[in-house]
Amino acid sequence: MKTNPIKLIEDHDQAYYLWKKAELKNKVLLHFDAHIDFNFHKVQPAIDTLQKATDKKQLIKQLSLGLMYAQMNMDGDKKLTNIGNYIYPAMRDGIVKDFYWIIPGNSKVFDNSKKSIRNMLNNFNKQANSSGEIVETIDSISMDIYDRKFVVTTIQGLPNDMRDVLLDIDTDFLTTESISKANAHSDAGKRSPWIWPRELINELEKKGIKPCYTTIAYSVNGGYTPLVYKFLGDEMVLRIKRTRNNDLSILDAKNKGLELLYKGKVSSAISVFEDILKQKKVLTFLGVYKKRFIAHIAFALFRAYCKGNDIKHMKYYYNMAVKNDRTYKCKDNNYGPLLRREKKGLNEAFKEYNAILNVDPKNIYALIGLADINSIKKFSEKAYMYYKKAYAIDKKNVFSSIGLARICLKNKEYAKVIKYVEKDKYDHMHLGSVNTILATAYDKIGQRDNAFYSYKIALRFGLNLDFFLQFVNFLIKEGLPEKQKQWVGARINFFNNQKNAIIANKNEKHKKKSLILIEKIEKELQNVR
Repeated sequence: MKTNPIKLIEDHDQAYYLWKKAELKNKVLLHFDAHIDFNFHKVQPAIDTLQKATDKKQLIKQLSLGLMYAQMNMDGDKKLTNIGNYIYPAMRDGIVKDFYWIIPGNSKVFDNSKKSIRNMLNNFNKQANSSGEIVETIDSISMDIYDRKFVVTTIQGLPNDMRDVLLDIDTDFLTTESISKANAHSDAGKRSPWIWPRELINELEKKGIKPCYTTIAYSVNGGYTPLVYKFLGDEMVLRIKRTRNNDLSILDAKNKGLELLYKGKVSSAISVFEDILKQKKVLTFLGVYKKRFIAHIAFALFRAYCKGNDIKHMKYYYNMAVKNDRTYKCKDNNYGPLLRREKKGLNEAFKEYNAILNVDPKNIYALIGLADINSIKKFSEKAYMYYKKAYAIDKKNVFSSIGLARICLKNKEYAKVIKYVEKDKYDHMHLGSVNTILATAYDKIGQRDNAFYSYKIALRFGLNLDFFLQFVNFLIKEGLPEKQKQWVGARINFFNNQKNAIIANKNEKHKKKSLILIEKIEKELQNVR
């Protein structure tokens, strides 16, 4: 299978900008991924809002949402487009005509996924105010939305001889066995490819796929592709470009080593990997991929020696990996960030972070990870110590400054809270949490204007009942600013409109607390003047 060009990227939404730059138009997209990566942008251009709004209520809602995003400096394609929705603007701009989402797994896995797929397509249909019907066959589910064909299928379900298509592959397609396990933290640390690059490329050749443009995303950020499998992205390129003079058996050998490591046959895996590193002359055919390949093998050896906590060999191979490819020093070079999402995984996450600190003592992400775990376990002093170490290394790191501010807030050290977060510039992902912290600190020390400003920003990011009650008490204590009456009225209306939905979404354990908070808020609102 020959294709030109082939682009390797980290974050999958980079594909959209590459297609746009290449001025591609009206192409069928073959999207191999554990995730659909399609969703409508929350904010539409004003002209689109005017054309598509079905009634006055929807028009006002969309225009208000657009204004809010503009105030937060989030209006614009680059700020609205991300790894989870980049296919939408590609369709909107006429780059993509029909869209095939090829999901991981065989026909049995596809059968088990049909209900989720139908729900997903129905949801898109609803959002688009469309009336398209779902068409289901043995090996595909499809629907027309905005006169575009949406088809969900497997490799085997693809039509034959598809030509002049966009081939878009996410490396996590190889390492995620079904869309039911598409969450990055599913089976954290226990994933292994269900299909290898050689098998995938062979399947594409059997189908007669002839792409005009290929994008391959590593998707290591966020842990979607475990770092130990990152090179599978490079391997797909090598196999697509292979010639008769290139012996790719060394790639099969290293994949055998990865299988042995996955099966717990650590000594055998180490032997395979160390033998490969001895063949430096053989590796010259890899060209620009040679250093990445060495980093890949070295990192696999680092993971293997972690099993026995052999720190000497861990350091040696970790440093070899980083020397050959700096990306192996990334935040997601261990399973800690995924494991700590669940309390039962905290102890394993602790081991993961410590493994990194054993070989890289100033690794800021591992330090913050240990700080977060200690904070979750309510070991505030230890958490503060780790956050402080991370902050000393990089004062601009948002996670360490926010972590320190939260602990200082708990300790009623309000001046320190402001010191850690007030002067920093935060992106929209952190504006809500930062201003929630600042609003509380300013409120406590009586800085009325600063407190109101931070309350106002924080409340743009949703309705937390505890925080809204705190805001209502602030208004009672400080009085309602004359210029802000309309805005406060809008927030109170939002609370009244959302309170029933909040209760409905809570489980029984938290429903009682929510009802108590809502009752308190309603009582206190009577005193807001």
